[in-house]
Amino acid sequence: MITGRWGRPSEVLLDLVVDGDGTVRGIANPGRQNLPIRQGRFDAVSGAVTLSGEHVKPDGTTVPFQIIGRLDGRTLRLRYQFGEMSGAVDVVRVEEYTPPPLTFRDRLRTRLTSLKRWINARSRPTRAANARTLRDRGESLDSIIFRDAVAADIPALAELHVAAWNATYNTTSGPTMATRVEQWTRVFANGAYAWRDVRSLMTVLPSARSRSLG
Repeated sequence: MITGRWGRPSEVLLDLVVDGDGTVRGIANPGRQNLPIRQGRFDAVSGAVTLSGEHVKPDGTTVPFQIIGRLDGRTLRLRYQFGEMSGAVDVVRVEEYTPPPLTFRDRLRTRLTSLKRWINARSRPTRAANARTLRDRGESLDSIIFRDAVAADIPALAELHVAAWNATYNTTSGPTMATRVEQWTRVFANGAYAWRDVRSLMTVLPSARSRSLG
């Protein structure tokens, strides 16, 4: 049976209940989108599972989704279609999830990443340098106004997102303005800040934070 929560502790993707006749009830993306499963079937013999439903946006439009796959041992191997997005994912019961063991390469990569970030941080403007920049522009912290972003801010948000990403990862080949504009447009269209990459704005550099969106 596949009754239970599937995914991993930090990201539960499915919360399912299977009735005696193979009917599956539950939700997908619990705690985030909470997509109700309208139709679901599980074949205990073959392990095949089919789930479908729809996501209702704040504006009343609907986005259909379908998840199909099978139970392979203790792993659900799934393919999904959510609107125009599609992909594949393998999930296990949350209670049984164990992270893969770290290899020597993993440990070395972590240390090198930490060293790279430390080196990059040394090249970033200090608090005093940012204060001087503000003074040179005739500005102060009191002149910065914080407000909720609106759709008209999408170009500025996209520019800030690109600049912060490239500065954080010391690269010039990060996601483009066109990509960020499309992603932020999708965020505002959904009416909720549910897109994962929005969290990257929480790490905006001090120099980038000193900008005003207008």
